[in-house]
Amino acid sequence: MEIIEYKNLNSRFTGNQILEFINTCMYEFLNRPFKELKDIIDIEGYYIKSGGNFWIAINEDKIIGTIALENRANVLAIYNFS
Repeated sequence: MEIIEYKNLNSRFTGNQILEFINTCMYEFLNRPFKELKDIIDIEGYYIKSGGNFWIAINEDKIIGTIALENRANVLAIYNFS
């Protein structure tokens, strides 16, 4: 397993693949319907440019988890899907 910072993915995974992984987790564990998540569509703008970050956990070229660090007015919030 490896954890890769979003900016270092080098096109290994697309935003759509990350979105599909998170939506699947939310549906399977929370019974939440699939939807377009604005933060995942623009990870760079939503997390990184605001002073947070985003990581993807990968095992054998498959996404197995994500971690997001969001900067909300200099208060950090962490989100994890795995």
